[in-house]
Amino acid sequence: LFCRRHHYGRMGLTSPTNAMDYHRDMRNALTSLLGLEKTLPRQHAAVDVHDAERHDSVSITRVFFGGEGLLRLPAVIIAPDAPKQTTLCLSPEGASRLDILTPYLERSQAGERIVIPDIRFTGAYGLEQLAGVIGPDLVAHEIASDTPPFQHHDAQRDHLLWAWERNSIVWGRPVIGMAVSDIESVLQGLQTELPAHGHPIQIESSGPAYLGLAAVFAAIRNPNVKAVDVDLNNSRFETYQYWREACDALPVIPFI
Repeated sequence: LFCRRHHYGRMGLTSPTNAMDYHRDMRNALTSLLGLEKTLPRQHAAVDVHDAERHDSVSITRVFFGGEGLLRLPAVIIAPDAPKQTTLCLSPEGASRLDILTPYLERSQAGERIVIPDIRFTGAYGLEQLAGVIGPDLVAHEIASDTPPFQHHDAQRDHLLWAWERNSIVWGRPVIGMAVSDIESVLQGLQTELPAHGHPIQIESSGPAYLGLAAVFAAIRNPNVKAVDVDLNNSRFETYQYWREACDALPVIPFI
């Protein structure tokens, strides 16, 4: 009964007009599926430059992009004087936990402007980082009284994986949707405050599959993104795994 009522029926694309209508409908549906209509108004400047330095022929600038609500998204921008394209690089380390700049410096010297941000849940907002600061008082309320207080770092991390997946259903704010919101904040900041002057933008990801899918969704919604290079780790919603049991898999998106 559930399948008959709710499962998606693949549409037959019979003409160019039919295909364009289909693409428009899916793009509009994506906004709701990702919970993006619930995004909080930004409370900080689109871009806040923290510091900058030169390294041979490129500049290294550390900035904060204004995310939704009170979020500030740390980022490193590595840019030559005359960039040919902009690449947004998504990884679990983000900017805050990035140890080695050498590969990015070499790419920038060849003409790329590299932007490495912390988006949810990477870098400063990675679950490993959050697990170190969230105390057992988080689960002391009556609504969560059946959840034991997690004293150890690893147990907290596993609990956060569980909690965010569950909460994304309750709130209608999927984890991937929050990542897309942050990517769009970075793109907006780049376009308004640090323009690429018509240069193409591409997004690449490494690590968890949800970063790759967030990049794909952000590219669908933002026409300035011309290419994506992502890794989904062979993850598919048809072979779903609990995110808490396989955090390199795809977190749930209700009704996807």
